[in-house]
Parts: sequence; structure tokens; C-alpha cells
Amino acid sequence: MTKISLAALVVMVALIGVAAAVPESGDGGRVCPSGCVSWFDGCNNCFCNEDGSLGGCTRKFCPPGTEEPPRCRKWAEPERLCPVGCLQWFDGCNWCQCSEDGTLGACTLRLCPPGTEEPPKCLRWATTTTPGPGPGPPPEEDLE
Repeated sequence: MTKISLAALVVMVALIGVAAAVPESGDGGRVCPSGCVSWFDGCNNCFCNEDGSLGGCTRKFCPPGTEEPPRCRKWAEPERLCPVGCLQWFDGCNWCQCSEDGTLGACTLRLCPPGTEEPPKCLRWATTTTPGPGPGPPPEEDLE
């Protein structure tokens, strides 16, 4: 067998393996249920795109008879919002930055064991005054 034929055979086998690893669906390509972000196909773990298609999966070898029922391993968390006017939010475990319209920004990612959460609260509210150089009165030379 020539080197070119051998290389073509290897490529075909690799493509067949990739095609076999992606489950078929009768819902226009949707494999993950709506709201699922991490899917277990019975053997491998996958992440889900917003449209329900698979974004990528592990490629663990799964001997026949070892598969488990497929299921969603992680559902999308509901969108968290800050109270309008709150600039820094504490959700009971993590601190988040917020815009004045209540849109949640970046948050810390602390692991919060069950039972350690505190009541959520706003740590810093927006003010209606024009921002100045900082807290406190202006320097004395500006008072003249």
C-alpha cells in the first residue's frame, strides 16, 4: 500500500469516528434540552451551545454495555440582577459589580458551602450628586 493510500485511509477512519461521536437528533440539530449547559450523553460530557447543539464533548472510550442514560448535568442559572441603583451587590456569598440600571457585571467566584450564605444586600448605592475627586470637603485653598 502506498503512503498516500495509507494516509487517505487514516483520514477516513478519523472522520468516521468524529461523525459517530456526535449524536443525531430529530429536532433540527438540537441535542441538549433548552436551558441545559452541560450534557452527559451516557458516556462523555459535552457542553451545549445556546441553540441546543453540542459545542464539544470529551472523547472517552465507552465499551458496549457501560453507557448510562443521557441527562443534563448542569442547567443554566437564572439571570441574576442587582436592584436598580445598586453599584456593588453581595449575593450572600460573592460580590458583584452592577450598572445603575441593575445589570449584573463581574462577580467573585468563591465556593460557598451550603449553610454559609448570608442575606443578599447592596453594598454600595449610586448617588445623585455629581462625582467629585473623592469623599470629604474640598481642599482649603479651593474655599476662597
